[in-house]
Amino acid sequence: MIYLSCTNHEKNKKALNNIAQIELGRYLFYDRRLSINNTKSCGTCHNQQFAFTDGYKRSLGAFADLHQRNAQPLFNLSYLKYFTAADST
Repeated sequence: MIYLSCTNHEKNKKALNNIAQIELGRYLFYDRRLSINNTKSCGTCHNQQFAFTDGYKRSLGAFADLHQRNAQPLFNLSYLKYFTAADST
């Protein structure tokens, strides 16, 4: 924060907004209330220790249902044209 206070005001403002956005994103990523039954967060299946996957061949859903695919890693998603290979939305 000391460094930010010594820099250009506009850059400082943008950096602080980025920090707030990062903190909000982290909070939402681990918030279980966003799941259908309040049991899982994004971080449950996209675990940092497994390169943001769950480490399984097929992931379990909120109701312990076995999905057809595993949890995709989340790094470099901003470079992808589509969210998943199976769904071009």
